[in-house]
Amino acid sequence: MTPSGYFLEHLWLIPLFPLVTAALMLFIGRRLPNAAVSVFCVGSVGLSFTFALGAVAQLSTADPASRVAQHILFEWLAPGQMQLSTGHLVRFTADWGYLLDPLSSVMVLVVTGVGFLIHIYSIGYMAHEGGYYRFFGYMNLFMFSMLTLVLANNMLLMFVGWEGVGLCSYLLIGFYFLKKSASDAGKKAFIVNRIGDAGFILGILLTAMTFGTIRFTSAGLADAASNPGIPFIRTTMVTAGVYMVVRMNAIYQLAPLALDVVAVIGAITSVFAASMALVQNDIKKVLAYSTISQLGYMFLALGVGAFAAGIFHLMTHAFFKALLFLGAGSVIHAMSGEQDIRKMGGLWEKTPNTAKTFAIATLAIAGIFPFAGFFSKDEILGQAFDRFFLLWIVGFITAGLTAFYMSRLFFLTFSGHCRADEHTEKHIHESPRAMTVPLMILAGLSIIGGWIGWPEVFGGENRFERFLDPILTGVLPETGTVRIAHHALGKEILLMAASLVIAAAGILLAYLFYQTRRIAPESVAARLPKLYQLLAHKYYVDEIYDAAVVDRTKDLGTLLGQFDTKVIDGVGVDGTGWLARFGSSVSMWWDRWIIDGLLNFGAKLAQLLSFPIRFLQTGTFSSYALLILVGLAILLAYYEQHLHVVLRGAR
Repeated sequence: MTPSGYFLEHLWLIPLFPLVTAALMLFIGRRLPNAAVSVFCVGSVGLSFTFALGAVAQLSTADPASRVAQHILFEWLAPGQMQLSTGHLVRFTADWGYLLDPLSSVMVLVVTGVGFLIHIYSIGYMAHEGGYYRFFGYMNLFMFSMLTLVLANNMLLMFVGWEGVGLCSYLLIGFYFLKKSASDAGKKAFIVNRIGDAGFILGILLTAMTFGTIRFTSAGLADAASNPGIPFIRTTMVTAGVYMVVRMNAIYQLAPLALDVVAVIGAITSVFAASMALVQNDIKKVLAYSTISQLGYMFLALGVGAFAAGIFHLMTHAFFKALLFLGAGSVIHAMSGEQDIRKMGGLWEKTPNTAKTFAIATLAIAGIFPFAGFFSKDEILGQAFDRFFLLWIVGFITAGLTAFYMSRLFFLTFSGHCRADEHTEKHIHESPRAMTVPLMILAGLSIIGGWIGWPEVFGGENRFERFLDPILTGVLPETGTVRIAHHALGKEILLMAASLVIAAAGILLAYLFYQTRRIAPESVAARLPKLYQLLAHKYYVDEIYDAAVVDRTKDLGTLLGQFDTKVIDGVGVDGTGWLARFGSSVSMWWDRWIIDGLLNFGAKLAQLLSFPIRFLQTGTFSSYALLILVGLAILLAYYEQHLHVVLRGAR
């Protein structure tokens, strides 16, 4: 049975709602009061969430094999005939269309649901900040971009959403653009995203040339299994993120080597970032490195073929990591902007709602039963155990590190005595309900969000994996869904117990370090100064990056600047200018002394020769009349003399 219904036929409204309000903020947001901005921007995301719920509900009524709904608005690009790498000609088109299937259903509910809560939270957090309308405009534009990315029915439209997400990241990170650190961070994020863009575009082009289509629902994606260019396509697309890899799982299953690379990179990333978080003191930086570590976990899952487990962890991680970040914002709000956890402490009683919800998120990310993180993380570790034992060890160690640094963050922030200055301590207060209510809802999801994947060993079934099965079916029988058989009962219980033990050990160690102080962290750092400095400086990644890339880029820029100054400008522009000036000087000399000199000489000669005539050629009539009279008188006098001679001769 093909799914149908009002919401499925109007999928395009889900991303449209936030786009309209984002445009509204751009044009007239400055003139609107904050209350109106909140109604429009938060309300639009609420509408998107409502429509997403309706669409997913209607999709779920269909048979599992038929849970695909596609709504194409129009044919977007139609460049015409295109030659494939095999030599065949096909008509290439790209639609502007939206696709809802089990995978995009999970993503659209996570994006709109968590996004709606974050918008509500932001009403309280941004209440006294400048640029209120601008912030919510950026947030709505981000929602549109993210929804376009997860609902796109083809790779090119997904790229449009990806670019929009990159733009909004730049805008939101650099929101306080008057702060140099914020503007620099925004520019850095924008530029780094361009690296992913290059791989994304290359992947789109190679996919189009190989398959003749970029639509996700096309059967042609399974018809070129032996094409030698496919492994390269897969490796370039990894940069598009977890969702992109899972969306293209049919292709990835055909390249086991590429999956192995993904798994190794994911495992290394998870432990690498987790170790960095151990000694960070900025509450946001701890959570930032934690996010990178958890992303590594997701890619580890994808690399071992556990696509459903990767998306499962993406979903549960969205719940407790959103709770952690919003909780951190609530702490910073209570501490008047302070972010250093060494200057916090004692907030359990002063900010009880924030503290309790933060504790739930900490237990969830640590993987404690029965919180959401336990089920998704255990699924990843369990499947990694059978595929790559060494990678399981890395993931296992990372689980312990995660429990330790998150517990460290919690104890330093909420337990003990307050270490803030007197002025800050007097103004510590709980956040308004607009901020704490979303925290409570996310706390609930951080507890029960993983129960949908309740393991069989506890009498349940992984309904989440079963829901995603139709889009994760293997292209070839031997690859399957890269589904791993369930472990024997004893083995599964042992793996779960090991996961809980390492998490509990991390929490206990943090408790001894930062709560009871039985182990002084300062003394440990003093005993291992090189290791501590290595972690504190984040393995000197920034320094190495600066030395190898940034400084070398600056050197190249300096060299090119000198080349431009001395060669392009010096020899080229300035040399041409000098030649032009020299030529003009010669021309001016020739014009002045030869051309003008000859003309002036002729003029002077004419002036000299005409000197006597100038006395006669006065141009005055009276002078000419006088001369005529004088001349006439001379003529008469002359002829009078001759006339007398003639007359005398006649006599």
